[in-house]
Amino acid sequence: MSSVPETQLKKNLEDQLNRLLAQLRDIDDNRDEMDLEEYEEMRCETVKQLEEFQASLDNISNVSLKSDLDRFKMAVTAAIAEAFRTPEVIRFFTRKEPGQLRLKLEQIERDHTFRQIDESFYNSTRLEILLALKKLGEKLDTTEELFLERATATNEMLQKLSQDGTEEKMLSNVKDLKK
Repeated sequence: MSSVPETQLKKNLEDQLNRLLAQLRDIDDNRDEMDLEEYEEMRCETVKQLEEFQASLDNISNVSLKSDLDRFKMAVTAAIAEAFRTPEVIRFFTRKEPGQLRLKLEQIERDHTFRQIDESFYNSTRLEILLALKKLGEKLDTTEELFLERATATNEMLQKLSQDGTEEKMLSNVKDLKK
């Protein structure tokens, strides 16, 4: 059974991780209201905070918290990886360059066909590009619309499932959507 300090530490770690993930999500959600430099600066600062948080997790040596710390580390690592995945897509979106987004989509589809990128990266990048194109008012073909619908349904299902537990909530915040 966990002691009171251990329970409080776990709660504080969870709160810190959730705050950083929410901050990253808020920055991404409000990027249309910021200029590119401001957006990239805020995003980089939040990623730096995530990296610092990860470093502090590495320094905690309490054996009884080991499994909880490992889960936090996995979530932070996934969040950092996710944060650095799409700067090019973000740049094309903020500059309102649907042609460049289409070229990027063609590139990742070609790379996926030749197995130069993994399925998870392909799906998450494709989703981001298609969402950016849709937000820019571009017409999507039937296959692209179907992909967005499936991704949305999957995301909604993950959110419903994650409402039951802390671990699932943290992991669903950073999990890649699958086809």
